[in-house]
Amino acid sequence: MNGPSVRNPVLLFGVLALCGCDEVVRVRNLAPEVSVVAVCPDPQGAVVWVDVADPELDPVDLGLSFGARPLRIGATEDGVIGLSPERAAPGRRHRIRWATEASAAASLCPTLDEPARDTDCADARGVEAGERVVLAVVARDHAGAESGQGRPALVVGEGCEFLGEATP
Repeated sequence: MNGPSVRNPVLLFGVLALCGCDEVVRVRNLAPEVSVVAVCPDPQGAVVWVDVADPELDPVDLGLSFGARPLRIGATEDGVIGLSPERAAPGRRHRIRWATEASAAASLCPTLDEPARDTDCADARGVEAGERVVLAVVARDHAGAESGQGRPALVVGEGCEFLGEATP
């Protein structure tokens, strides 16, 4: 035989396997996606409908603001902390109550960074059907990936009948 011969194929396979051990696999956590579907007027404060998706199915926290101020969120409905997503868009639908200053449910104003903040909260009073509102939405999953959805402009009450909400 000409050239070197391999006497122990198991040893050769082990050496070749060790050569690939310095490879590092980096998994990128993709940011969640949120879309505001509708803002529906309600006697106890408006209701915001959102769809939430996250490729890794991490729970998602939302930050909603009206103008430059965070929204006061009522204690009923789905809230904005730890929302469960679907893997792909459009996502899982959630109902978030936008409470009024006078509402007993408006004791908390959760935001992404201060989930128990209770000052400087926007108010749903004065928001009526047919009025155009601009909401800023930020979504952060529990692994830390964050996305901003800009400022979607919605007409209050538009699409609410489709969601089973009667528009006054």
